[in-house]
Amino acid sequence: MSPSPGVVGPRYKAVLELHSAAELLKVLRRAEQLVNESQENGYPDREPVAFILYGDEIRLFEHQRYGENREIVDLAASLEAYRVVDLKVCATWLREHNLQESDLPAFLDSVPYGPDEVRRLQESGYTDF
Repeated sequence: MSPSPGVVGPRYKAVLELHSAAELLKVLRRAEQLVNESQENGYPDREPVAFILYGDEIRLFEHQRYGENREIVDLAASLEAYRVVDLKVCATWLREHNLQESDLPAFLDSVPYGPDEVRRLQESGYTDF
């Protein structure tokens, strides 16, 4: 993730400690609220909040579980589309749990190893969201 031209402000990363549906939904709603409060038209004027998913929360996005996780998936897709968040999943976690990127929505990209990506973001100046 490199800074977008003309976008100012701090760069944030969301770190999930519990890797639960409730925690992910809470943080996504916080990102949505941030945009709603900062812009009348709803479009972000800052870098998207980086979400690196590398635990059981990834399962929430499996195609076969969409019906039970519709609220989270739809909110994440909307926030991703409007560049409020940038969601990435850990490819190592996927392999260890016999999942493929194709088992997840197309708006989710992968990184080789989630904890390393979190460290890289921290070293690049991202702060906790």
